[in-house]
Amino acid sequence: MLTSQDLLILVAFFLMVIAVGYAIAGQLQPLIEIKKKPPEKPPQDPPQSWRERLNRLWAWFNKEVLDVLRPPPPKAGGDKPDVELAFRFKLRYPKDKVPEIPIRVTNNTKDKLVYILWDQSTITITYSPDKVRRMIYLADPKLANATKLKADPAPMANASFISTVLTELPDLQVPQIVPPGVLEDYKVTAARTLETDKESGALKPTTIVKIGPPPARAKLEAFESYRRYLRGQETREFSLSLVYQVGDEPTIRHNAQFTVRNLPWYIRILVPDGRKKA
Repeated sequence: MLTSQDLLILVAFFLMVIAVGYAIAGQLQPLIEIKKKPPEKPPQDPPQSWRERLNRLWAWFNKEVLDVLRPPPPKAGGDKPDVELAFRFKLRYPKDKVPEIPIRVTNNTKDKLVYILWDQSTITITYSPDKVRRMIYLADPKLANATKLKADPAPMANASFISTVLTELPDLQVPQIVPPGVLEDYKVTAARTLETDKESGALKPTTIVKIGPPPARAKLEAFESYRRYLRGQETREFSLSLVYQVGDEPTIRHNAQFTVRNLPWYIRILVPDGRKKA
């Protein structure tokens, strides 16, 4: 049987545990998570009549039942797209420390070059006043190692690599070339994130994602939205628009959206840094 003194000790113990937990959470560095946003499905209007309901039921039956009974159609040659893009973000990032966007470009064609057109590509920060920003390719000799996807003894003389260090923003950027059957890794950033390093004099990116409290004169809704973001109940978004060309074909614009979520304190304990790859 617990006495009043025992209850008082238990309450004091739990209060101490909570206080220690808050102290630990306050010392931990805030972490954010970046994920590619899935494409939004178009909203469907609910059926208004029995005929629309019947048509929708028949469409479902035709797709889910009859298509299973039909023999599969012969597969066309080459299931892979000509160009595959992958965004290789880390599992976690410290707050305000996302200097670049890692992109992997894979050329699945057999005889066509892929040209990455940096000057026509952009990065859009949805939650920022200056939303659309120029995309800058960050040259790095360590990243300029193309990996052969197929056995080919021919040397990769067609690959175009730039390993110079940026000291000022270029007026024009040379398009990168991805040879057939090759994948390459690139890092890009927004032009406004580049700052001059005092020691080397080179331009280095600070962070693409920088989410802070709204200005003092902002509306109450903005402060409430920011509090929901800190609690992980809302996300912030940014997007990337990459333009490339396959051989002599018209240029293609690939749009990708990403969500940024603030992670709770217990995630910071389980994953203290962002070195693990997603």
